[in-house]
Amino acid sequence: MLDRVDLFIAVTGVVVSVLGSSTALWMAISKKADRADVARLETKLDHRIDRLETKLEAKLDSGLGRVEAKLDALILRLVPEQFPRPEN
Repeated sequence: MLDRVDLFIAVTGVVVSVLGSSTALWMAISKKADRADVARLETKLDHRIDRLETKLEAKLDSGLGRVEAKLDALILRLVPEQFPRPEN
């Protein structure tokens, strides 16, 4: 059987855990971002997105070049008489 001290300890534990987590959440939300924070974040995001686009374009161009070369070789192998032979 539970006595009152155990019940009090359990209720206190629940209240402290709920208040503790909500207090941390409230403190995180209460710090409002100002315009300078938002501008810095936008600048960082724009810079990183530009770098990502540059990397993706370079990889895509190199990958498409290889695929194009392989397709040309395949076409020459399948239908050699219709295309002039490349000079080595």
